[in-house]
Amino acid sequence: MLDERKHPRYSSVIYLKVFNRDHGGLVGHLVDISERGLMLVTENPLEKGARLRLQFTPPEEWGPREPVAFEAEVRWCRPEANPELFDLGLLVLAPSAEFRQAMEQLTAGYVFTGVD
Repeated sequence: MLDERKHPRYSSVIYLKVFNRDHGGLVGHLVDISERGLMLVTENPLEKGARLRLQFTPPEEWGPREPVAFEAEVRWCRPEANPELFDLGLLVLAPSAEFRQAMEQLTAGYVFTGVD
């Protein structure tokens, strides 16, 4: 499969939960991040092209923890190694300065580097 990724990705070392802003339900857990995208592990498959209003709360170590809101589009969804879970690829739409700052902090201290 051709890798269309334009930005390097990093594997997360924290169990960051990502929630739907509209109903508050858990969408999934962060697996890896890049400047414009996220990969989550989720219990429910989502349709390619679906647009989601999401948020996560930064780790406690960051001090005051306000949720970081963002919108994303499902780029792909496929079964995970665990047959009860799915890997979900998201493209972040028009990332805000707050989102970009959070991603910089995550890649600076909460990820494994050098993931292809």
